[in-house]
Amino acid sequence: MRRICLVLLTLLATLVALAALPACRKHEPVGRSNAVRQVALIAPEPGDHDFSSLCRTAFEHLSSQGVRTNVYLSQPDAAREAAVQAGKDGADVIIFAGPDFLEAAGHATEIMPNVRIVCVGAAGLAPHVESVVLRADQAAYLSGLAAGACTQTRRVAAVGNERGQLQEPLVAAFVRGARDWGSNVMPETLFAAQTQPDAVGQAARTVIHDGADMIFNASRRPAAVFTAAADSPNVFAFESWSDLSSLAPKILIASGVVDFDAVFAGILQRTRAASRLDTVEHSLADGVVRWQVNPALADRLGEDARKRIAEAEREIKAGRLDVHATATSQAEQ
Repeated sequence: MRRICLVLLTLLATLVALAALPACRKHEPVGRSNAVRQVALIAPEPGDHDFSSLCRTAFEHLSSQGVRTNVYLSQPDAAREAAVQAGKDGADVIIFAGPDFLEAAGHATEIMPNVRIVCVGAAGLAPHVESVVLRADQAAYLSGLAAGACTQTRRVAAVGNERGQLQEPLVAAFVRGARDWGSNVMPETLFAAQTQPDAVGQAARTVIHDGADMIFNASRRPAAVFTAAADSPNVFAFESWSDLSSLAPKILIASGVVDFDAVFAGILQRTRAASRLDTVEHSLADGVVRWQVNPALADRLGEDARKRIAEAEREIKAGRLDVHATATSQAEQ
């Protein structure tokens, strides 16, 4: 009897939530109206220049384009409730930040069919969700080539702090790039324990102790990696999402850079144009993703390395080198 009561209460709560949505907003379905008044972002607590913080900064810039912006901080397991709240608050567009939110985004389309639902950084598809794929793994592959070219110890390493569809493809692509440089390069990967305060810094110190002199940061704590590198002679780093050379001018050789302003402006533009796509991919080919060398350390890349990296970049842009496919294969080995 108690179980039946709990089921009935759960059904009643769901019906109340669904009934509240149309009462608080009366927007036309996407495709019949291009009016956008309010946009919501659902994202995890931002870290140190990480994916979430970069998304949030670019998202807030949309306010200069005549829309109201609201941020809802949430972990993926609570994202459904955050989406319902955003709908009640009147959002015309709800953007989820990160591939771990794709399931919640798919659920949001079921209960809010009149709201545009987008997942930035998605690694898959969900019905009626616009998946925005960011091929930062292409830049990570180039960082792997550069690390292979620059290492003096023949050992390079990638450090992350969250296993999943955001960091693991970057790590796999970096490792493949390092191995493609030469068979004498020995890459190592280490994912830090999230429960420890200085887990990322400790992970970086561990791989440096093991002999790595080139460290690729895929974690949410790049400063910890840079500090560990700075404390060791002749150790350098690579970054995955943005150019942080101003924070570590003597440590950071190159960075993968994603133009998040262009990503979020594109979402707003497509919504206003009533244009719906299942998947939007940004990569080296369209310039939203790029690989950027720190001018202060550019001389660490010799002529042969620059030529090979430039050739690999051309192959990727032309579609002849599928970094995702090679990274996936590498991760499975």
